[in-house]
Amino acid sequence: MKKVILISGGSDGLGKEIVKKLSPRHTVVNLSLHKEKIDAVVKEFGCEGMVCDVSDAKAVKEAVARILKKHKRIDCLINNAGIWIQGALETNEPAKIKQLLNVNTLGTIIPDFFLPSTANLIFQVNL
Repeated sequence: MKKVILISGGSDGLGKEIVKKLSPRHTVVNLSLHKEKIDAVVKEFGCEGMVCDVSDAKAVKEAVARILKKHKRIDCLINNAGIWIQGALETNEPAKIKQLLNVNTLGTIIPDFFLPSTANLIFQVNL
């Protein structure tokens, strides 16, 4: 049976590889901050995609609601979103540091809040 899989951060690196592996057999919905990257992954692997900041509870709630309206369920969440900054901490803008902390911490727990009780797997990649 085809599963509905929600993945955050499926536009780069490990997340993109997960999308590549799962898309042929399942309905994969990729959440990412970058529309151009989402569009490229959708075109390449035939998945679905939505722009969404996983550290923003309202945005995640709306994305999950859209997915549930369209697919009637979410079977699996793969929390893979994560960002990094380069260079010494003091050389980075405070806003970038705040974004990193929000995505890499809140982004791993906020999506869990809005999953339906039928979602039987929560996989945390970004710790």
